[in-house]
Amino acid sequence: MRTIPLLVYLSQQGIYSLGTVRRNRIPNCKLPDENALKEKARGTSKEFVGVVDGVEISSVVWKDNKIVTLLSTFAGINPSDKVSRFDKKKRKSGS
Repeated sequence: MRTIPLLVYLSQQGIYSLGTVRRNRIPNCKLPDENALKEKARGTSKEFVGVVDGVEISSVVWKDNKIVTLLSTFAGINPSDKVSRFDKKKRKSGS
């Protein structure tokens, strides 16, 4: 099974799902490409919600150390929050 049909099937069975996905598994992807996100600051994120066979599927991309893409039938980009990260060079936690 492919990614999106699997999400639709699981949702129709009453099972919500969320997981990372390779970008090439999302047909007609409306999210910004990796080159556009590389120029943005870490923590930048974008969301697109589409409907497939009556099931809302949220696709989210954000930049951390690398670009991460996920698909979900129950979660989206919100709520978002700031986290404290450990800086190896300074040897302390910061933002």
